[in-house]
Amino acid sequence: MKRERTKMPYGLRMLAGVAVSVAASWLAGALRAEPPGPPNVLMLFALWEKTNHIPFMVAAPGVTRPGSRCEAPVDMSVIYPTLLELADLPADPNCDGKSIVPLLKDPEAPWHEPALMTYQRGNHAVRSERWRYIRYADGTEELYDHENDPHEWVNLASQPEHTAVLAEHRKWLPKAEDEAPPAPDVRKPRRRKADAPPHPNILLIVSEDNGPELGCYGEPSVETPVLDQLAREGVRFEHAYVPQAGCSQSRASLLTGLYPFQNGQIGLATWKFRMYREDTANVVRSLKQAGYRTGILGKLHVNPESAFPFDFKQIRTANFNRKNLNAYAAEARRFIEASDKPFFLSVNYPDAHRPFLNRVGGLPKNLLTADDVKPLAYFGLDTPELRKQTAGHYNCMQRLDSLIGDLLDVLRQSGKFDNTLIVYLGDHGADMLRGKRTSYEGGVRVPLIMHWAGRWRPGRARAEMVRSELVSTIDLMPTFLDAAGAPPVPGLPGRSLLPVIDGKPTEWRRYLFTEFTTHSAHNLSRVLL
Repeated sequence: MKRERTKMPYGLRMLAGVAVSVAASWLAGALRAEPPGPPNVLMLFALWEKTNHIPFMVAAPGVTRPGSRCEAPVDMSVIYPTLLELADLPADPNCDGKSIVPLLKDPEAPWHEPALMTYQRGNHAVRSERWRYIRYADGTEELYDHENDPHEWVNLASQPEHTAVLAEHRKWLPKAEDEAPPAPDVRKPRRRKADAPPHPNILLIVSEDNGPELGCYGEPSVETPVLDQLAREGVRFEHAYVPQAGCSQSRASLLTGLYPFQNGQIGLATWKFRMYREDTANVVRSLKQAGYRTGILGKLHVNPESAFPFDFKQIRTANFNRKNLNAYAAEARRFIEASDKPFFLSVNYPDAHRPFLNRVGGLPKNLLTADDVKPLAYFGLDTPELRKQTAGHYNCMQRLDSLIGDLLDVLRQSGKFDNTLIVYLGDHGADMLRGKRTSYEGGVRVPLIMHWAGRWRPGRARAEMVRSELVSTIDLMPTFLDAAGAPPVPGLPGRSLLPVIDGKPTEWRRYLFTEFTTHSAHNLSRVLL
């Protein structure tokens, strides 16, 4: 039976003379993704209509009527008692479900049972013919009117005129939990064992518009001693990619763990592109709930900014004119030393974004010219202008390396270096030929270096320190939550990198996907790598 995107009535329908289709509610979904949201790729572990609504077909020769369809809501608890009745076996007195044999015989038969859905303890939904009622473990409620709001955009639970509807649906909530111990809120952090090591601080360093143009990645002309040392003492990913080679798109993905077409940030925030939903799960919210302080230096460049409730925000511009570059380390010191609670700090530098400013504040010390470099290999061309641009790009990279050195000195001086997971990456490839805004290798391949002195000691075998797996920045949110001991967000397409880095046997992906969207609203496509 073909499913309609707008609304699929609950009920029975005869197929081929004997098959009956019952559109039932069952827990089989996740993050809400209704029109005009993304396709149904996030459907796991939530309690909304799109996540729970499934096809259910029953073939009962001699019982069902050809061509029939029923509007009654049912859930999967009906299967066991229905099979018992069809097999002429005694009913099970301990079964919560109710047989739907009366509906199989007559789709218009009276049916007073709603469909009940549950996700972990304390989180339930009740679906009647008109209404969907949801109550979470923390007591918050949602109520949706499917006659007037089939996509469940308007929560009516707080409106006084629906008090009776709420009361009618509350009485169907499971009674057994009323006398049970309080259920843990699935959104709260898991408690650590007393002997578990402290969760790490997380320092996320993001640079602008550069691929792996670093000495540790084999680029001969550029001098990046700070990042080279970080790679030597940590883990370097040889094949790391962003989902899309655009600034807002890439940053939204690493913060939400979702592809741009999933979270909605398919273009630049500057041009009013934005995520589909303000309440999209993201690393900032999850880590705050896990007890972390959260801070950001430099631009966020994702809409709406309110989706990311950082505790500390400074240098809130892109700063492409490279003013007061010393402020990044100074503000980082102020944040890092303010408390002993674990922190998540995102530091976003302006280099190596255009304009390519060759020297600012005496950096870099060793200035490169067009005579010192060759164009990046993936250009496929060698002209004086490309050499000049490449030199400017490299000068930005060398200045970036010095600034990151200042930042890491602040971290060492704070005494928190060993217990900090440091992650460095570029947001996408260089803004040059076959780079930024493309799905070519030069656009989506980025440097990714991770360092955690308290967990990954220097001196390990090269195979452990240089990883060849296909990884994506959508893997970063699962990695951060894993490191922090925070509850995972269900339905994310990425995976934690910690098992890979720790050398545990792990079956890893053989392919990954990127998208291409110009900075304006044209030409959405996807690329398989």
